[in-house]
Amino acid sequence: LAMASGTEDKLLTIFQKYDSRGDGTISRDLLIVALTNLGLGGAGADDILCLLRSAGVLTAEGGEARVRYSDFVKWAVGSHQQSVLQPAAAMAATRPPGPLPFATLAKKPRRYKFFVGANWKCSLDTALEVDGLVDRINESWLARAGMLTDIELCVFPPYVFLDRVRRQLSTELHVGSQNAWDSAPGFTSTGVVTADMLHEVGCRWVLLGHSDRRNILGENDAFIAEKVAKCL
Repeated sequence: LAMASGTEDKLLTIFQKYDSRGDGTISRDLLIVALTNLGLGGAGADDILCLLRSAGVLTAEGGEARVRYSDFVKWAVGSHQQSVLQPAAAMAATRPPGPLPFATLAKKPRRYKFFVGANWKCSLDTALEVDGLVDRINESWLARAGMLTDIELCVFPPYVFLDRVRRQLSTELHVGSQNAWDSAPGFTSTGVVTADMLHEVGCRWVLLGHSDRRNILGENDAFIAEKVAKCL
């Protein structure tokens, strides 16, 4: 499979979306995420790390392994390494922009339950209001349990009510966080709630990339991708 014309530029454009610092590097974990999204998921993280070491593109900053992705792409699509990124190159060269059409996804047989996420935002201010809503959710779910076997429901209360809701909510339902890991890469900032903290109080889901945080707080794709990688 020969590399299509312009493949190197297309791959660079894809990797640049993960470059939150704008310095030409991305974290090792994010590169693995990017390559997996481009069709190299079957290679495995260990195999990809071996490629990075072979390419000599890993750097260490403050104990964090980062990758000079332009050097990696040049190495990967070079004449002696042409097979390394063949799946990714083929996808970048031929796949139309944007996500898969919904009709295509809908035709695939569903292997999982239909997921419903209920974001509470900041609509409830008191513990009394929270307890009342949890009671009503539990009652409604129990009354309709027979009709909801294909539904997986997760509620997303504010940080301060996460543990309270988890302790009262039906065990058939899930609790998620409205955000995680606000700090810049490599820093521990005041007021930050990390993925490890959320996991400790029983959260297994988190909302990332919400329009409120994009439009009001200015979060962009690269920063959100960093948070996704951290949570995963």
